[in-house]
Amino acid sequence: MSNAPTWYGSANEPAAAATGDLQVSGTDPATDEVGVDPTNEVLRDITRGGLAGLIVGVLLAGVGGRLVMRLAALIVPEAIGGVTENGNVIGVITVGGTFAIVLAIGLLFGAVAGSLWVTISPWLPASLRTRAVLAIPIAIGLGTLGLIDDRNPDFAILGRDPRVIGSLVLLVALFGPALVLAERWLDGRLPHARTGDTGIIAGYALVTAIGLLLTTFLVVPMFLGSDLLVAGLALVVVGVSTLVLWWLRIGRQQAPPAWLGVIARAGLVVATVAGLAVATREVMGAAGIG
Repeated sequence: MSNAPTWYGSANEPAAAATGDLQVSGTDPATDEVGVDPTNEVLRDITRGGLAGLIVGVLLAGVGGRLVMRLAALIVPEAIGGVTENGNVIGVITVGGTFAIVLAIGLLFGAVAGSLWVTISPWLPASLRTRAVLAIPIAIGLGTLGLIDDRNPDFAILGRDPRVIGSLVLLVALFGPALVLAERWLDGRLPHARTGDTGIIAGYALVTAIGLLLTTFLVVPMFLGSDLLVAGLALVVVGVSTLVLWWLRIGRQQAPPAWLGVIARAGLVVATVAGLAVATREVMGAAGIG
């Protein structure tokens, strides 16, 4: 029987899900077995979150975004033939354009979503339902500005139709539950790296290194250089807390100090509230309200 500390409990463990105790999502009691190093488990968790972001990004921002664009043309038929800010013709769907949107936009949103998810997911409850519900306002607060900018002339071309804007907000909101489900799906499929599994360890380390670069040079500047500055600063606090959490796991600490969870969750609340304030303003502006 495993003697793993309870705060290492898997997101799939009934006990963790029932209590909602602080847990490091994706870790497993099996990691206490001989040959499993906690450092490799941290790398696995980071990889799982990053891959979840890419999967959801391609499916929702890529494929879903393309469907929303088609829906917009059906909702506002008089806009068909108009040229969007990025040069696309409304109502015209081409294989090349679809492929570019699915890959370029999907991978970009996926990289950002994965980076954010890796940072914030350890501080959410383990219960699948609670986790998914809480992820919805977080997704709206941190992701809406990526799709809705009230200064974008495309909304004027589309008549500032609330149905179009609502479909975009819904698309962003779905990122939260989708990330939770994708993470859970990957958690049951990514192997736990044991001593000698050099290929697996190298793969996890590579994904972690890429994620670190993307977070440092893409995600952080994106938030700190935009209207999401307050949310970005709060996310930095959450990120530092997550780094400390990983350090404690690697050092096989029995449990994180209570204050660490308080700080991280407070930072996440501030980031979400600040993001929702910006999202509300942008949505109202895009709809021509106020």
